[in-house]
Amino acid sequence: MTTNLNNPMPYNVQPVDRDNLATFIQYCGEFGKQHDESYLPEADFELSDQQPAYLLYENGEACGAVSLIRKPAYVEARKGRFAIFHARKTELEPYAQLSQAISAHFSELDKVYLFIPQDREATLSVFSQMGYELERISYVLRLSQPQEHALEFASGYQMAAVNPQDPRGLQDFCAVINQAFSKTAGHVELYVDEVRTWFEDRTYLPAGICVLYNANQPIGSVAIFRDMDEQTCSEIISLGVLESYRGQGLGRQLLRYAINFSLAHDLHTIYLSVNGENDTATRLYRSEGFESIETAVCMALKVER
Repeated sequence: MTTNLNNPMPYNVQPVDRDNLATFIQYCGEFGKQHDESYLPEADFELSDQQPAYLLYENGEACGAVSLIRKPAYVEARKGRFAIFHARKTELEPYAQLSQAISAHFSELDKVYLFIPQDREATLSVFSQMGYELERISYVLRLSQPQEHALEFASGYQMAAVNPQDPRGLQDFCAVINQAFSKTAGHVELYVDEVRTWFEDRTYLPAGICVLYNANQPIGSVAIFRDMDEQTCSEIISLGVLESYRGQGLGRQLLRYAINFSLAHDLHTIYLSVNGENDTATRLYRSEGFESIETAVCMALKVER
């Protein structure tokens, strides 16, 4: 992508600092969900080199925002994920200005990426003009009328909830995730310190982060959170089974465990996301009644040195 800096533009880009942090948070809350709400900065957002952020202004009014996740796990994987990359006008100029500002933080990265709903064709076109390419797709699935399941794991299998004072449980949870999702497109290594922050999130449900053990060995994982916006809904994440244990119905058991857990907390609509190339998981979820409600496109930019 090239930007003609000789042409004056009616935009002004400023780094997010203490003076405009509240404006940035407000913009994220108001417009960020038009693209992807997975990592939107909220009131507890902390200014740091690990997540630089910029605001775009037009005539003194905020009209765009961008923030790049550069946590150690992402830099280690040489990837950067945008927590927000949005402009009110779906045009090349405002997006190009934001892109130019945030590109100063692409060092040590091979690519940067974000998710955009498939039906936002104009926005996808703008990113294509900036050199972004479709990398993969992801489905958001919903179960609207969950039913409780009679659930009993085979002898030797046991579910255990993880807590922040449980070093082994935290390590086991991360180990399962990193092994189970090692071949999944977009996976970034998960570390204990990151999981510890989950317990402080307002969506955390007590005992909602779990490990499945077989003969004291961690072989599966699942986590259930309250939905960020819909207080009567839950979201299932991190549902995985080690490759050597697949084909035994354990994924279905973990899914049903999460459904029962949601119902026990009076959460009667359940969401989850799945990569488009993961046909096995998609078939499992749909066989349990989940329906696709949204398709998101992952747009990625190869960083040129």
